[in-house]
Amino acid sequence: MLDRMKKDLIALTIQISDLGDSVRHKKIVYSDELHKQTSSREQKLQSKYRLDHLMNNIDHEQKKRQERIMSLQLSIKNKEDSLQKRMTRVKRQQEIAEKAANESND
Repeated sequence: MLDRMKKDLIALTIQISDLGDSVRHKKIVYSDELHKQTSSREQKLQSKYRLDHLMNNIDHEQKKRQERIMSLQLSIKNKEDSLQKRMTRVKRQQEIAEKAANESND
């Protein structure tokens, strides 16, 4: 019986050693997978941050461009208005000059 218990002890010791090796190997695999998962999450978050930042920049640039367009349109409208006023003033001056010339001829 003592021999059998010694044999069982040796077999169990070998089994414990094998299971210990298996646990260590699985811990290493788990650690690697955890590191990969963490890296993947980090990259995903960085990509999301970059995308958000890029979208904000695009929105800002579009607003600036729209403001510039509106400013240019206002400038064009003002120039057209001043040109129209100038044309009206020149036309009125010509009419006054013609009336004065007609009156002086009469």
